[in-house]
Amino acid sequence: MGIHVATAMRKLAELEALGLLEKRSRAEDDVTEYRLAKPRVEIILDFDADAKAASRDAWRQAERVLVKEHPNRKVLLESDDEARRVRRILFLKVLRRRTEARTMELAEAEGTFLWHLPFGSQAARSVADVCRRGGIENPLQVSRILAFVAEMERLGVVDVAR
Repeated sequence: MGIHVATAMRKLAELEALGLLEKRSRAEDDVTEYRLAKPRVEIILDFDADAKAASRDAWRQAERVLVKEHPNRKVLLESDDEARRVRRILFLKVLRRRTEARTMELAEAEGTFLWHLPFGSQAARSVADVCRRGGIENPLQVSRILAFVAEMERLGVVDVAR
């Protein structure tokens, strides 16, 4: 397993103390065996508290960040007219004799956000306004969009004013 024997023994003892493992010793050959205490172990994760913390004040923050498209001939947005969203972003790099393209696939909320983004010739709108226009209402999605906007600003896809 790539760990020291003492570390493995300590971890096994911790799992036994938690009731996840049963220990059985064979006296005749000084061997200790471990097995699962129950054939089924349930692991329950509660992401609700983390989601609430991440989305806290997302709408208020989204009202203060203004965005619009950054005109850039080296960045192309590939759209899906029927679903009304951007499906992927193409980043073009022109070399001496060829052009390289790198693509970035977008999640539905990200693509919807970019679809409703004002053009570079238009006035900037708040992230909250763009989200509302795209039907993005969940505060957790809005907080993810804020992180997405920061990354898109770094990549030269959007202009951001705070």
